[in-house]
Amino acid sequence: MKQSRYHGQFGIEFSKIHEDRELAYVVPLEYRIIVVIVGLKYAGKTVVTDHLVEDLGFRLYSLSRFVREEVDRLALPQTDRAILKEHGDRLRRRYGCDYLAKRVVQSIRRDIIERLEPVTHIAVDGIKNTGEIEFLKRLPRIVTIGVAADGEERRQRAESDGEFHGSIDGFVGAVDGPDCNSKDGYGQQVDLCLTAVEHTLWNNSTKRALRQQTDALLRKEGGLPREYSI
Repeated sequence: MKQSRYHGQFGIEFSKIHEDRELAYVVPLEYRIIVVIVGLKYAGKTVVTDHLVEDLGFRLYSLSRFVREEVDRLALPQTDRAILKEHGDRLRRRYGCDYLAKRVVQSIRRDIIERLEPVTHIAVDGIKNTGEIEFLKRLPRIVTIGVAADGEERRQRAESDGEFHGSIDGFVGAVDGPDCNSKDGYGQQVDLCLTAVEHTLWNNSTKRALRQQTDALLRKEGGLPREYSI
């Protein structure tokens, strides 16, 4: 197996970021808005995230990036969903449920303060645990969004995508199960995260309608980029 470029280096276990209790308060106020997106598979979360980044110019920060870096350091396949879940759960269990959210805030702070990058509109995805969303909600000018769709609608999308064929009960177990089966509070609990958001966008129609819902919410929250605010 080809070794990762991180193989043999000091790993994430040497980080002290989990001990920083003030991190949520040190991101400077120059950014205009942070939008956190949460959703189960095939609800439409990627549609919203892509719209924010590709159409509206948001800068994307993903919690899953840090899990992938750890998996890459260990020379394990990043495409295996079970491996990513296992290591994400392990990091939360070892450093706290808000650890990956703290890593994201650290990245935002570095880009704005140290690199002096003009980051004003920020999107955050990859939320899997309520500890992550609750930590991020401590930041100023943050909007938390859950993207939802009826179960049957999501099942049909999964079927069209070739990922699943079967009943709605089977879909819930096979597709939703890995995201919702935390038994000790440190695992993935996207279903609970959806109850912790401020806003919910329902995606039972078209992608265009979902993008329009997103724009309407951003306009209401004062976070729509100026060139799109007419």
